[in-house]
Amino acid sequence: MRVHHSGQISPEAELLLCTSRIDMSPVDIERARELLDRANTSVDWGVFFHLAAKHRVLPLVGRNFDRHSLGPIGEMRHHVLRASYLFSICRSNAFGRELAFVLAALDSHHVNAVLRKGVFLAEYVYPEPGIRYMTDFDLFVPRDAIELLKTVMHKLGYTQGRDSADRRTITPLPRELELFWSLHVGELPPFIRLTSDPYVDVFVIDVRHDMMEPGTGKSVSAIEIRDAAASTRIRGVPAWILRPEYMLLDLAVHIYREATTLATIAAGKDLCLYRFLDIIEFYKWAKDRLVLDDFVELTEKHQASDEVFYALHFADMIYPDVLPQQLMSVLAPKDRAYLDEYGTLDGQRQSWTEPFLKRLFDRNRERSVTVRSSLLRPRGQRGET
Repeated sequence: MRVHHSGQISPEAELLLCTSRIDMSPVDIERARELLDRANTSVDWGVFFHLAAKHRVLPLVGRNFDRHSLGPIGEMRHHVLRASYLFSICRSNAFGRELAFVLAALDSHHVNAVLRKGVFLAEYVYPEPGIRYMTDFDLFVPRDAIELLKTVMHKLGYTQGRDSADRRTITPLPRELELFWSLHVGELPPFIRLTSDPYVDVFVIDVRHDMMEPGTGKSVSAIEIRDAAASTRIRGVPAWILRPEYMLLDLAVHIYREATTLATIAAGKDLCLYRFLDIIEFYKWAKDRLVLDDFVELTEKHQASDEVFYALHFADMIYPDVLPQQLMSVLAPKDRAYLDEYGTLDGQRQSWTEPFLKRLFDRNRERSVTVRSSLLRPRGQRGET
């Protein structure tokens, strides 16, 4: 068992690493209690809550503080952590009901949408859906089904547009913005539906027709993904899920894209603990059915070794002793300088000056980035994801 990152990061960041795990080990629990002991160190709770929220692990952290009786932390802090956990459970239930409604409608129109990322992980991988915070649904849909998909989504009350700051209206996207996305992004502008649910402001559905962006010169089409998908049932309705090898590839590619794209860096959403935790928890869940040789072959077929190694390397740095080192060695590139680069997908390659762990927990790292993306983002005015 490797030691924690004492001395490399702040006490607040180390406490977050200890408590943002599905199963806290005895070492994690002991170290968390040491950090909470006021005789040893003083935790800045404003910083800690900010980091937990920014990294989208606050519900998980709240559940772990409660489960392991960590503290004492004070009554109000205890209430805030527990409230976040309980709120996320109610929110997850609302997402589950909407998911079943949408999947049933798509199935009735023979749109074989494949579940990806959080919607799959919350239902299958995480022991409780509420501890995997969700902001939207993510689907793969082949290009030949896009127009039918749009028709179905319109009937369900969804609009591709921008939601207002008060979540009362949705403005349809200008035609030029839709065209821009079709040329430069491997996904559609998000589908948004207003809701009166007390736990969800709006339901958002992101649909990709390719795992890769056009500018990369690479492609993992939704047709290929669908043809390799397996049928199942979620909440009583038919659903399609990715093969484990494709799921791991998708999670890794997504981490690399979000971590290195200028638009997400500017929004402060490039590095999030929960994405790396997704990699770790998915591997633990799928390792008995995940064929590593097939995964390597799939990765190399689509020239995605850099993206995959980036995600696995940093996931292993944050949550060590889970991922197989043999896999890491096979995928490791000779030149690792790209691990500190960003802006490549935007055609404006730059390099970070700070080491990964330091910038991971730097709440203002986006301020050091002077170049800006030309990619227009149609997402909402509040709680944008």
